[in-house]
Amino acid sequence: MTIEDNFRKFEYRPSRIAAGFDLRFVAEGKTLNGFCEDLSCEGIRALIDGFVVVGSLGRIIFGHSTGTLDLEAQVAYIDDFHVGFVFLFQSPWERGIINSLMASIHRSSSETGIVVYPNSDRECI
Repeated sequence: MTIEDNFRKFEYRPSRIAAGFDLRFVAEGKTLNGFCEDLSCEGIRALIDGFVVVGSLGRIIFGHSTGTLDLEAQVAYIDDFHVGFVFLFQSPWERGIINSLMASIHRSSSETGIVVYPNSDRECI
């Protein structure tokens, strides 16, 4: 074992904010209901009522202040009872609406730690 083996590799991880809303994950003709526990500008961590496989593609559907949002997503990880979904944005509008949602959640709570990455494709408000 080398000394480098004792160090963790740095990986970018977007800041998360606590959230609390119902969602649905639709994949392969099945609809699973869930509850979003936290949200980042890249994805959602949720509890869901069924079995999924890492790498599964589907749609995450949930309501927000301006209506219902339907985004393509992929299962990124499964940890205990939580499932991590990464958004597969199809347009700048979709990325922007997630940033707006995060900002509205932040304004309505006392949470801190939301990071802004100016001039980046990973902007979080």
